[in-house]
Amino acid sequence: MAAGSKQRATALDFLSDIREFREFQLKMSEEKIKELIDKNHLLVRSDEKDGQRNYHVFRKDGENVIVMFNGGKCSGIQRMRRDLESVPVVVDVKAAAVKSAPRLQFRLVADVNDTAPADRLDDPTGKEPLRVRREALLDETAIASASVTNAPAGGGVQIEVTFTDAGANRFAEMTGANIGRRLAIIFDGKVLNAPTIHSAITGGHAVITGNFTAIEAEAITAALNARPTKPATGETPLR
Repeated sequence: MAAGSKQRATALDFLSDIREFREFQLKMSEEKIKELIDKNHLLVRSDEKDGQRNYHVFRKDGENVIVMFNGGKCSGIQRMRRDLESVPVVVDVKAAAVKSAPRLQFRLVADVNDTAPADRLDDPTGKEPLRVRREALLDETAIASASVTNAPAGGGVQIEVTFTDAGANRFAEMTGANIGRRLAIIFDGKVLNAPTIHSAITGGHAVITGNFTAIEAEAITAALNARPTKPATGETPLR
């Protein structure tokens, strides 16, 4: 290579038949692959070992590649066998370790003098951590379906959920009994949003907004839609 010439990213022919992976190139930056993952609505798991970060990138039909990075630049790309069973439903694999608890939870933010057991969780607005009651008033078993839609006025994406009949009744009761309080909407231990309840929410539908990417929103809805539902009965009484 001539002195002073720039190293160019190298395209890979073995990815040319997969539209979502076609732009993956050697020597591209981590910022670039994150941009492509978001652009093509791909799912991803990442890990780091001995200074090398690997991105395991999946298309929804199971097509997947492993993209390796050293020093912030792509050092290798390996196309893997198509595998639907391995397609992730979350972006952060560490969060997936929370398996015993419901993945989606609706929990009240504790008041100043609230003595109920609570967890300190990061506030998505970047303010001080929230004290969130450990008691889940509702979980994903109350969800009949979920979908990703565009937020109004170019505000990114949002998740629209439709409750089961029992879940809709429970949600209306829960919000009506806690007007003026904040309701934390939590997925895999992370607060997506914690809006203040202004009135009872009826109609069987709700919108979840938050500082999440399109990829994360798709992963959350995929997880919710894959969950079996059961009657939202026998919950802890509201108070």
